[in-house]
Amino acid sequence: SGITAPITSSFRASPYGTFQVGAGSADSVLAGDLVLSAENFVIGRVEALDEHTSLVKEIFAPNTVSDALIHGVGAVVVGQGGRNARTDVPRQTDIAVGDPVTSPVLGSRAIGIVGNVSEDSGNAFKRVQIYLPVNLSVLQFVYIVKQ
Repeated sequence: SGITAPITSSFRASPYGTFQVGAGSADSVLAGDLVLSAENFVIGRVEALDEHTSLVKEIFAPNTVSDALIHGVGAVVVGQGGRNARTDVPRQTDIAVGDPVTSPVLGSRAIGIVGNVSEDSGNAFKRVQIYLPVNLSVLQFVYIVKQ
């Protein structure tokens, strides 16, 4: 269960990977609640709130770390900002562009899509670039659910 909330701040106005929504403690929102897009991608978590507004930290805000699964392989995803993140996985892992990235700690919800996979023959890992396929700058509403 959750609530729909309007976005009340510009994504471009904050260089810190945060935005505000028009729902707060009066609407039963709690710190740590998940914020989802209409496409059911996790786009952030409620970080702070007051009675009628909440500050949301984006899932891919710079240096934000999230546990994830890509094609059944566990990975630690590091946010790069601008709807992008990266991770390294063992080189023998079968991962392809377009694979979904989910997070078991966020209810196995999708957090992104594999956008690029690169490997160096001298490295034991593949570098995986991940992106959030939601245009945040045009979002008007989000869905807040209990974590």
